[in-house]
Amino acid sequence: MKQVDVWDAISGKWSEFRNEPIPLVADFLIDKFGKVLDLACGSGRHFSSMNPSVELHGLDISVKQILLAEEKAKGLGLVSPDLRVHDISESLPYDDGFIDSAIFINALHSLETTDGRKNSLRELFRVLKSGSEAL
Repeated sequence: MKQVDVWDAISGKWSEFRNEPIPLVADFLIDKFGKVLDLACGSGRHFSSMNPSVELHGLDISVKQILLAEEKAKGLGLVSPDLRVHDISESLPYDDGFIDSAIFINALHSLETTDGRKNSLRELFRVLKSGSEAL
């Protein structure tokens, strides 16, 4: 079964059981501003830890997860989040140095190939501004 099928199938239950931010991630996000990228954002578990003024960008392979993430972002009052269905093992849809900070939590192991995992990390570093932080 492909990962997209797995995440579409479990999206509802996953968002029920995994709805609280991980404390380490919440601490990282608390003081981030500008363009914040959540790679493999799922249902938006960590959105509540973000400053409402951030320019949120989120990518996930699952349509159903993105729909849940959109609901969560709207409920939190996040302004115009850019949430997209995207395979993060492919080239990311941002220019070089576009992102101010990023999180990539509990997802690398879910990518289906070693090349996909390597490319996702290369792409993350490509889109981050020089000197910015990622977790």
